[in-house]
Amino acid sequence: MAGGNVEGFLEIEKGVVVGYEDQKRIPVGMKPKLIGRASEIDAPDIQIKDDYISRKHAQLSYSYGAGGYILRDVGSLNGTELNGKRIPQGSPFLLKEGDVIGLGIVSGEPRAKFRFRMAGITVPSSVPEAPKKSD
Repeated sequence: MAGGNVEGFLEIEKGVVVGYEDQKRIPVGMKPKLIGRASEIDAPDIQIKDDYISRKHAQLSYSYGAGGYILRDVGSLNGTELNGKRIPQGSPFLLKEGDVIGLGIVSGEPRAKFRFRMAGITVPSSVPEAPKKSD
């Protein structure tokens, strides 16, 4: 992390996140965060109350090599979008300030939606950038 501290967080735009019902920001931190449906069986780090979200839906992690946060769909049933485009399961995508993450895509619309925010450094890398939404 040459050059300063990195602090990523998600702004909740749509959906109910356990423990953040009255808040709009979820800190991401430096350890990998599993995002998934709140259930008695699994307890993901970021728990969303929605049956269309898989128990193990997506993961956010910080990559020192990429110099930023990486988003992966970890095998969800209803998919993950980045800036309105569906991402393939397992593929890493480098997040940039303002990127929009959609989870649980039903009838073309995400059931949960977050905007990625980052304060600190951003370093170019070989990890693919988020797809651009075509008009």
